[in-house]
Amino acid sequence: EKPVQDFKVNGEYVNTPEKGVVGIPFLDEYVEQAALEFLDEASKSDKPFFINVNFMKNHQPNMPAPEFEHKSISKSKYADAVVELDTRVGNLLKKLDELGLAENTIVFYTVDNGAWQDVYPDAGYTPFRGTKGTVREGGNRVPTMVRWPGKIEGGSRSDDVLGTLDLMATFASVAGVDLPKEDRDGQPIIFDSYDMTPVWTGKGKSDRPAWFYFTEDELSPGACVWTSSSTSSISAAPTARRRAVSRSTPISAGKGRASMSPPCRRCSISWRTRRSATTSS
Repeated sequence: EKPVQDFKVNGEYVNTPEKGVVGIPFLDEYVEQAALEFLDEASKSDKPFFINVNFMKNHQPNMPAPEFEHKSISKSKYADAVVELDTRVGNLLKKLDELGLAENTIVFYTVDNGAWQDVYPDAGYTPFRGTKGTVREGGNRVPTMVRWPGKIEGGSRSDDVLGTLDLMATFASVAGVDLPKEDRDGQPIIFDSYDMTPVWTGKGKSDRPAWFYFTEDELSPGACVWTSSSTSSISAAPTARRRAVSRSTPISAGKGRASMSPPCRRCSISWRTRRSATTSS
């Protein structure tokens, strides 16, 4: 279908979709509303569905909706926006419960990058080296949670090498769909995506043996391929070791912080030797 623009989004404190303009503070109200309407419609049939919900919060500039201002303990705009995001995600989970869809629906929550260190007053820091926009661990290692009632044990967690690239193979596996073996020209095609369900359900380890790193415009040389086969092996510093956990598991950093080693001379990419007690984002 031909796309239709409902309204434009800007940084003003205006909520006027009828005039074609909605300010950032009010955007997530419409994202939530659209998601809830979609779920209502999807519940009317047994047909499988996929929905990708992208809230504005939390991203700089953090401008919480008026009803969430000063609702956080710290009363800061960033913390207020966290409360808003948590509330709206909670409303979607509540809707799945109300519609009787929760037991047969996988909910996957993650973010797109690590903390941004140089934005006042919303700068953030992690225990890891690097920041948003870098290929180091602080830029790629992000909190991830997945809820699948009856399949994933509450409170479980994993430090296997996983990433959002693996969502494609995972969802295909759950849906019973085989990924294409050939492209449109009939040539063999291989996807850099692995089924995460064994890790989620505690029945196996990740099949992903390594994580490749890109600089801004090139792939790291093949000489630097890191594996996760041993706790004493060489592991990529900014690994997207994204956690597969249940919604009841708090995201916290462990104490076994890995040491950073000098850059690898062969490919100019930093690497580290992973200790047996690795950190967790």
